[in-house]
Amino acid sequence: MKCYPIAHVFLAAGLAPLLMALAGCHSANTPSPEFAQFHKLLPATYDGAVPAGDNPDRQVSLFLAPDQETKQITKFQSGGKPRVETGSWSFVDPDQVEVSLNKVKGAGKIAPNTVLYQIGGNTLAAQQFDPEIWGAESFTLFRRLNKAQIAGNPVEALVSRTWYWTGTDSAAHRIAVQPGNGYSMELLPDGKLRARADCNSAFGEWKLAKGNLSIVISGTTKAMCPPESLSLTFLNQLQSEARFTLDETGLHLDLHADSGVMHFEQRR
Repeated sequence: MKCYPIAHVFLAAGLAPLLMALAGCHSANTPSPEFAQFHKLLPATYDGAVPAGDNPDRQVSLFLAPDQETKQITKFQSGGKPRVETGSWSFVDPDQVEVSLNKVKGAGKIAPNTVLYQIGGNTLAAQQFDPEIWGAESFTLFRRLNKAQIAGNPVEALVSRTWYWTGTDSAAHRIAVQPGNGYSMELLPDGKLRARADCNSAFGEWKLAKGNLSIVISGTTKAMCPPESLSLTFLNQLQSEARFTLDETGLHLDLHADSGVMHFEQRR
């Protein structure tokens, strides 16, 4: 509801509409309990992979500030400078946030790039967006957790996030992987697992017991990856029961029988 100066409302319509207008303005300017709860999470950064045509690992980091300013950084797997956009966000409904970006670093003002997100705990799920900018598929961004939040609920910090393999350290050698080069996993709340192993996709199940993470790969696609692919190595290591640790650098899986430590991160 748009609020007009009191004198304007009174002169235009009399006393009764004035009282209604004042009541409406009071309601519009009073933060809802849901807004107050969401505002407690701020400042916050939300990260996620967004499909981009043939470039599936477009990485988006969305920063929401308490003053309702916002900044979005987009990195493309193909390289080049990150795209930095700024704008504002607003609380639309008890469970929705609208983000509007209207300026690009180095290029100035642009037509508003607006996305309506559904709030879901530690996630923002895109509901309405321009398909010419974002593509046809919906996407979800995950709130970046700090050390205290990880310690308070490590399972929540682990689940429903895309973890990108950055390498494995062992006594024999070190495997280094550039994040975004095709190796990732996502542990779903129902105990299912999705993974990407270079040119193949995999699925399976996971469970936690006494600080150990167990993963079983039950199926994969059968594409022929390049000879230098680490697809089999990645999947084999995932299936080694591991003690997991989480910190601000990422997820670490200490593999069974001292066979190494796998390292994962969420792309920034």
